[in-house]
Amino acid sequence: MNGRGGGRSFEVRVAGSRDCPHAGSISDAIRREVDRGSIGMALRSPELIRERMLAGDAIIALDGDPWAGFCYLSPWEDGKFVSTSALIVGLPYRGQG
Repeated sequence: MNGRGGGRSFEVRVAGSRDCPHAGSISDAIRREVDRGSIGMALRSPELIRERMLAGDAIIALDGDPWAGFCYLSPWEDGKFVSTSALIVGLPYRGQG
């Protein structure tokens, strides 16, 4: 699935093992935003992010190799509901629609 924003084309897909190399930079981006006080989000370790990717519970948006956005899904009440967690857009991609 491709999305468009700010004139760019992004690949948006379920994250998997091939995306695990991005886990560290996603975790770092979350830490930077938490440290700045710009988001009220809990820190997420690279290990947790990789676990969610490998479980097929994560969505990643890519701009070629760099990741542009990420979140993982947490189902509850026997899958009747889903919440998003660790939703983050990479700093260079914000404000582009």
